[in-house]
Amino acid sequence: MSLPVQQKFVALVEKVESLPASSDSMSQAGLTAKQRESEKELENLFNSLMQKAFKGELEFSDASN
Repeated sequence: MSLPVQQKFVALVEKVESLPASSDSMSQAGLTAKQRESEKELENLFNSLMQKAFKGELEFSDASN
């Protein structure tokens, strides 16, 4: 995964995490099916990235090459 992609991912995660916290049932009630699907995909991507980080499997490359 290239550094710009990782930076975009981090920015997206920070944006999502900065949203006001509420109970799961209330926050899920106002979401559309597409939003719930996107939230689930984001969570899966984040978990995948975290697993790779803990295993030392992240590869950093210079995007300018």
